[in-house]
Amino acid sequence: FLGLAVCGMLLGNTVMYFGLHYTTALNAGIVVLTRPLLIVMLSWIFLHTPATRRQMAGMAVAMAGVFAIVVRGDVTLITTLQFNKGDLLMLFASVGVAAYSVILPAAARDLHPSIAVQVPMVFGILVLIPAYGFEAAYMETIRFDTVTVSAILAIAIFPSILAIWFINRGIMAIGPSRAGVFNYLTPVCIAILAISFLGEILEVYHAIGFVSVVAGIVIATRRRKRDPT
Repeated sequence: FLGLAVCGMLLGNTVMYFGLHYTTALNAGIVVLTRPLLIVMLSWIFLHTPATRRQMAGMAVAMAGVFAIVVRGDVTLITTLQFNKGDLLMLFASVGVAAYSVILPAAARDLHPSIAVQVPMVFGILVLIPAYGFEAAYMETIRFDTVTVSAILAIAIFPSILAIWFINRGIMAIGPSRAGVFNYLTPVCIAILAISFLGEILEVYHAIGFVSVVAGIVIATRRRKRDPT
């Protein structure tokens, strides 16, 4: 469970937030594309469960859809990429998420889903105390005003407790490799929220990306009887 806390809470969340502070949305979206691939690679190395051709094909289709959304339908944006330390932090975060996905089935096999969330979080708090101390000493302290407290509660409830509970259930039900492809829904959900609440205009590349991601997930997660996974 200490490994889950380090990979999921420290690397997967805290390091990701630090990375987002230094990088751009475009760069972060590109790095997110590596997550399912890292999960497949670690599953193959440590669990000896290689991805099927169907899974790889589905990942490729979904990846193309995410790419269309991230570059906003303009592939020339790739030429403007400038990588920085934030991108490296985002890559470390992706490795943490991948490792969490691979470790979880063995660590939480005989536990109730709620316990499988609570125990890593307790360890996660212990792991994050030194990180908070470092931030308070060398960067900046938290100002506990209404906005800050509201943001902390929102992050604690939605992307932490609820998201991790559903992620754990999904990984335990279908395995890390098949569950990993659902990471490609993240940019899709961000785009939907931006269109719904921030006034972003629905463009053709949004539609192409949505359809490609959904099609890729369906391809990757549908099983045939002859598939070993």
